[in-house]
Amino acid sequence: MTTEQVLTSELAAIRATHPSGSLRLCEPLRKLAGYYCEQRQPNRARPLIQELWTLQKKANGEVDRLAVNSLSWLASVLIAGGKTVLAEKLLSDFARNYWRDARLAPENRASIMNQLVELYYQLSRLDDAVLVCRRVLELLERQPTGAIVDAELGRTQLSRARNNLGALHVSRGEYRAAETCFVRNLREASQRLSPGDPARVAQLSNLAALLRLQGKIVQSERLTTRAIRQCQRANGWYHPLVAQGLSNLGAYRLQGGRPQSAESLFRKALRIRRRLHPDGHTQVCRSRRQLAEARLALGKHADAEKLLDRTRAILEKQTPLDEIQLAQTLCSLGFVYLSAGRFANSERTLAESLQIQERVLGSQSSQLIQTLNGLGCLHAARAQPDAARVFHRRALDLGEKYLGIDHPDLAKTLVWLGEVALAGGRLDEAQQSMDRALALRESKLGPTHPLVAEVLTRCGQIALAQGQPARALSIGARAKAIYGQARECPPLALADVLGVAGEASRRLHRYRGAEAIVHEELKLREQVVGSDHVSLLPALRRLAAIQVERNQIQEADQTLRRGLAIAERGTGAVYEEGIPFTEQLGRLAIVKKDFAEANRWMERTVRMCERCYGDQADQVAEKLLTIANTLRKAERNCDADDYERRAIDLRNRNCHVLL
Repeated sequence: MTTEQVLTSELAAIRATHPSGSLRLCEPLRKLAGYYCEQRQPNRARPLIQELWTLQKKANGEVDRLAVNSLSWLASVLIAGGKTVLAEKLLSDFARNYWRDARLAPENRASIMNQLVELYYQLSRLDDAVLVCRRVLELLERQPTGAIVDAELGRTQLSRARNNLGALHVSRGEYRAAETCFVRNLREASQRLSPGDPARVAQLSNLAALLRLQGKIVQSERLTTRAIRQCQRANGWYHPLVAQGLSNLGAYRLQGGRPQSAESLFRKALRIRRRLHPDGHTQVCRSRRQLAEARLALGKHADAEKLLDRTRAILEKQTPLDEIQLAQTLCSLGFVYLSAGRFANSERTLAESLQIQERVLGSQSSQLIQTLNGLGCLHAARAQPDAARVFHRRALDLGEKYLGIDHPDLAKTLVWLGEVALAGGRLDEAQQSMDRALALRESKLGPTHPLVAEVLTRCGQIALAQGQPARALSIGARAKAIYGQARECPPLALADVLGVAGEASRRLHRYRGAEAIVHEELKLREQVVGSDHVSLLPALRRLAAIQVERNQIQEADQTLRRGLAIAERGTGAVYEEGIPFTEQLGRLAIVKKDFAEANRWMERTVRMCERCYGDQADQVAEKLLTIANTLRKAERNCDADDYERRAIDLRNRNCHVLL
């Protein structure tokens, strides 16, 4: 017989032998409701808690301590079931009617009001939350000593109120005021609690998170590590705060360019949470998503996609639906699709994520930043720099609003903005973005941090675009030296540095050295993503160009055909990434004097452009003119005239003359 059946039978037996208003019903109601809450079935628990609250009110009055506890429990279940309006009405009515009522101890009144503050915070009603929170502090801090009946509960509620006020200050960007709240709580907790006490560990974690927001990265990681160790020593590994600390520390390591360390921490956090919670619990889903993000950073795209697909399926079956957790999972999945070149899937999931977040959180929430950057990266990958710039700019504005203009986390958005400007040929704008990103990271993280090397790699790409290969090579050497000294070196980040060095060496006509560097780059990428992933394509294009310049025609042909095959498999029927390979194969056929084959490759290039951009698009006309110029240099003037004529006809059809 299951636990549910036992508890249900016990309740039925009491109902059969006692009248409907008997207090003997309270205990079986409480047990069965508790069981449903543990099983994440708030809608089944709600009527039982409602009945429990009604019984206690009728017997002892609305300000009875047990009735107040049941009211708080009922509000929690309503919130968990998505019925926040009903929960707010219950809590706000009680707070309005009884917050000054001396029949109920101040600490019990404060518990209800703290719960109302947290609900207002969840609903983004920050002004209402601050007002109620200050009333709680007034209620507890100005009471004579004898008025507090339960001293431990009073201290707990006072600490909770200060934490809530600190969180409200954080949401408004008032970090100094928030730090005052958290430090005061930590000081008081340190005086009366042992180092591993959960309440003291929670204060350490709050302060560490605030330090992270203030850009104090090193101090934040040290404090988080200290909190984990203290909690683990006192309570063992399988404690919620240990899992939370590991999760936070993993997030810091991932943001700090250390995905291998982050992956290990996320695995530990997931193992703890799966032991403590059912599979569909919010914290379990969060750990799976974070582990997927770490694996994506390590190039383990298939593993990341599998984890996120499972998390998404679990979340979508939940009642009520945790929309924010689902939106974050969709955002991460969008990045996985983007890295694999599956642009349509990426756009669909990222757009859905943004829609959920804007509906639930509003258009000015800091939680939108990652999704906006994802959409910006998607449009950049589709060669739509104007649209990409809009999304990255919006993400940067939100980051500056919530983090401040000198926070190192802004650097990632600045790097993406610089890449968009570089792709659009706006080199001065790209250099400004990268210089600001570099200054932020060097000032906050130090000149030898791996994230500094990431920005230096992009600076090297800009130097190449400016026609300064020697400078690019020097910048790349500095970035490689930083990675060589780092505790962890992400292989794909090192591959990006090698890409800059290989291209710079090629432009300096150091072909043998360039070929060796690009082969090393390819080997690194293949070790991480496999031999047929779309992220190999830029390296294959570089290698083919070097092989042509070294007159290795057969090797270049094989390299280009391999790149084209990867593009076709990786991006489907409309494989924009394959266009440079068909175009290069056409040029290679001209070098081989095989003009029939050259014509086939060039026609295929035009057809691919038509499929990707539309048969009337300007990109098709531009490609026709490029082919014409290539043929004219090969003294194939008749063929060149034909392609040029087709380009002119296309542009004439697209031209609208206003008379």
